[in-house]
Amino acid sequence: MKQCSYRFREGDTYVTSGKGKVGDQCPSMYASEKTSGLCYGHYNQWLKENDPAKLDAAKDKRAATISAKKDEAAENHDKLVNESGENPGKFGIDSSIIEAMGLNIQTSLEEELALYKSLNLGEGQENYDEKMAYARWLSTPESKRNPRSIEAAAKILCITKATLELWRRSPELTKFKSRNAEAMLENAYSLVVYKTLQGIDRLDYRFFKIYQELLKDVRVKSPTNNFPKLPDSLVKQAEKRNEESGRSQMHGSLNDIEKNAVFGAVRDGDVEIEQ
Repeated sequence: MKQCSYRFREGDTYVTSGKGKVGDQCPSMYASEKTSGLCYGHYNQWLKENDPAKLDAAKDKRAATISAKKDEAAENHDKLVNESGENPGKFGIDSSIIEAMGLNIQTSLEEELALYKSLNLGEGQENYDEKMAYARWLSTPESKRNPRSIEAAAKILCITKATLELWRRSPELTKFKSRNAEAMLENAYSLVVYKTLQGIDRLDYRFFKIYQELLKDVRVKSPTNNFPKLPDSLVKQAEKRNEESGRSQMHGSLNDIEKNAVFGAVRDGDVEIEQ
């Protein structure tokens, strides 16, 4: 690449706009031998003045290339749509995750508005119910929204489209979307536990680490419920069985899990108690 060799002439936009004067060299550094030492724009200008047929041929070639790329993209798109519909697992799509995220739930703007009106959460704040219903509607995938268009939504809320656009960027809606995301994570907790246990069943050590972290969180919330409440004699018996089995060699949460299993066996009568 090198600097364009074109010299500006009277009437060029560069001159008439006051950016430079007649005779200045074009500052573009995108000239090449292929474009006869000119930048792409000035090369096209030269072709238009000196060889319009070649310019038209180049335009036709570019149009054909763009058209071919569009056709290829459309074909790939159709292939993706068909494959994702027939075999969603290929793309890591899990219906249980979709359900846990609430992405299959239909949202009626009218029903959402009625709900917020009945709950009266806004405590007199202007248009609070309308804003929250609109935020819930916006947080829903477009295919699941009722109504589908912003115009219809504006009619239901009795708010102009311009105002809805302002609301979309307002702090209230941002906070609501954050709470919605937090609720989504909470709703997915049972799914996380299920998937974690599946990983443990496959003996994948990474899921044991995840399980330990989940167990820590549970124990922080209810530290007194780590082990069953058993008579001292049964606890001693369980600890003895734990030592004999070699499970006591485990550390941390895994050892605690094994102790729980032994305690449970003693409690339920699956382990004979020594007299």
